[in-house]
Amino acid sequence: MLNRAVLNQVATGQQQRNISTTSIKVYLSKMHVMTEKINQIEDLRLDALEFDDEGNPLRHSNGARDVLKLKFPMTVETCRLLFAALSIDGALPRKRRLRAAAPQQIVDQEVINVVPENQLNLGENISTVSAQTYQNYKSALKWWHEYSNADYDKVGFDFPSDVDKAINSQIASYKRDVATKKRRGIMSQKEGKSPYNLLGYIELCKYFMQMKPSSHKFTWMCGIFAQLFTKLSVNTIGRSDNIDDLLLEQFDWANDNFTVGF
Repeated sequence: MLNRAVLNQVATGQQQRNISTTSIKVYLSKMHVMTEKINQIEDLRLDALEFDDEGNPLRHSNGARDVLKLKFPMTVETCRLLFAALSIDGALPRKRRLRAAAPQQIVDQEVINVVPENQLNLGENISTVSAQTYQNYKSALKWWHEYSNADYDKVGFDFPSDVDKAINSQIASYKRDVATKKRRGIMSQKEGKSPYNLLGYIELCKYFMQMKPSSHKFTWMCGIFAQLFTKLSVNTIGRSDNIDDLLLEQFDWANDNFTVGF
């Protein structure tokens, strides 16, 4: 029988399913970074975090246990300072494998703590996160601010419009800063994944077509699977997630085009 309590559970479930499990993990990871960043800044943590009786910052539960509890709704000042800290943190970008940090990068990261306080752009000589990643931090924060989940001990609040406006202004400035650093060679021109190379794709297909069984562990199916997976992946914007749950009933023809439905 329908009643307010049942419908409230349905609505809560809809809200929680509004974002994929993979995206939730990514956003929780970013919230972990942001709350830990706040916790490192003494005068900011006192205004932004919740504490227990012993003065330790509280954490959420279960899948969100790495995220410290923030005071909601957040203030403009807290968010402005948080994103200012993210914009000058040279340790946030993922380190590339088999490549040591450039000496100049290390020097710049050390110098950041001794520049004059009136310096308005402390990150101008530091390789920081990409503009898209900076934008993603804001997306994660807004989602977490509004997200409700009893398992995480999290109650959602409307994201303040003045906070949203303030962060958007900082994002716009950050994009210009990143563009300047790219022109100066401080940051890489390339962001994200490289497009699939046609010649490389052709060579892969040729190799898979010529694969032969080498033992009972490597049968004819290895080459067949590799061909099919590669072709489907390339033709569905190169995302393996798009291939995981494909069923035969999702394949069809439209005139002379082979189609895949999602």
